[in-house]
Amino acid sequence: MAFNWCWHVEYDGPFLSQLPNYLKELLLSYVAVYTRGSSLRGYMKGLKPLFLTRQDQDQIGKENPGFNESRVVDADFKIERLDLGNALGNWITLKQLTNEMTISPDPAMGVPSDEIEDFVPASWDEAAPTGRGEAMLDHLPTPSIPKAVTQTPRFPELRALSLAHPTPNAASWNSLLNLVAHLPTLTHLSLAHWPMPCRNPRYVTTRIRGQVARFLTPDALDNNWAEAASILRQLSRSTYCLKWLDLEGCGEWLPALTWVGKDPDGFPQNPDTVGPEWNGSWRDVEWLGIGPGFLDMPKSHDSSHAPSHEAPAPHKSSSYSTIHAYHLQNACDVMRHIRQVRKGRKWLEIELGLGLEDVEIEMIKSVDGQELSVYF
Repeated sequence: MAFNWCWHVEYDGPFLSQLPNYLKELLLSYVAVYTRGSSLRGYMKGLKPLFLTRQDQDQIGKENPGFNESRVVDADFKIERLDLGNALGNWITLKQLTNEMTISPDPAMGVPSDEIEDFVPASWDEAAPTGRGEAMLDHLPTPSIPKAVTQTPRFPELRALSLAHPTPNAASWNSLLNLVAHLPTLTHLSLAHWPMPCRNPRYVTTRIRGQVARFLTPDALDNNWAEAASILRQLSRSTYCLKWLDLEGCGEWLPALTWVGKDPDGFPQNPDTVGPEWNGSWRDVEWLGIGPGFLDMPKSHDSSHAPSHEAPAPHKSSSYSTIHAYHLQNACDVMRHIRQVRKGRKWLEIELGLGLEDVEIEMIKSVDGQELSVYF
């Protein structure tokens, strides 16, 4: 189904929403792999058609008699995992996802004016006789004050969320912070291959030329990670239930996880006051993945330009090896820093990733005929 996902979305449409929850969760994971490189714009509309709101269900029910079953929407409340790898920028945006993750109930309305009797006493002390001998003022209903519109989670049992491999322009940290603020139950989060934490998305695309530094940002060269550390600290406070965090392929900004800076007197600051709260909001994190992952390779080593019978050999590229070694060194520094900060507290398992020689490569062909490599 995932390999022919566009066909199923077009012809099965809203009936995909009637699949069991476990199939929906699995399908998203397979779609993340087997539709990589294919644009799903025009097919997927947010999380539709896999997940429908009650308004969508009512509208479709009018067009398809017999479809409107409340269990379709009610079952979504038990969704625990959403794998949106390769989705951001390809068929959904963070703004769309945030809107999909919350439900805004209709605001409470006051008592209609026609329910209030026309008689108004001339004074506060005047008691108008009634059949029960009550004062008219006591008999009048009090209009209720309209309540503020509150947003509730659409998936209240959501535990795991993957936003791995976004397109560079779609990865907005401001939007991410807004999203996770509505997901207090998250215990597993993947931000693999996300760009450097930055308030200004345009700044993060700036790179310095050079054999090793060509993929670095000015912050990396100046060793000034104040802004990135501040964003990560805010992220940790919003995901206080987190137990599993995947930052694979984020080697260029891993130093932000260990940055402490200096106080006005030039002395290093307390690690507990800057950066992620490893002993605070993230004190329950048990697993952290910070391996180098797989970086974008030069075209000469890109699997999409290689014959299908030839397995790509990215490890033979000296440039790729240099970048890989740099990211691995950053990961080791993070591991030592966190182990020191967590000393005497809860143990944190840190995954540095496997070597390229330990990875199996499978060649697949996308629906548009492009040959892609999938790493296992």
